Amino acid sequence: MSTFRNAVSTLDDKSAYVMVGDTLVLATNLNVVDDMVEVTLSTPISGGINKIFVHIDNLVLASKS
Repeated sequence: MSTFRNAVSTLDDKSAYVMVGDTLVLATNLNVVDDMVEVTLSTPISGGINKIFVHIDNLVLASKS
């Protein structure tokens, strides 16, 4: 397992900022299942979508540090 995958796994059931397209969005819950990450968004995006599934290799996390 890669360092990034280990880091994402530690965020299981926690919140984090993620990139959705070119927009930074607060994800209130990240649930890691195999190679997929279920991302629950704090604010729905277009069409009222509040949950997306992203392959772990395509997930972009953001941090202030």
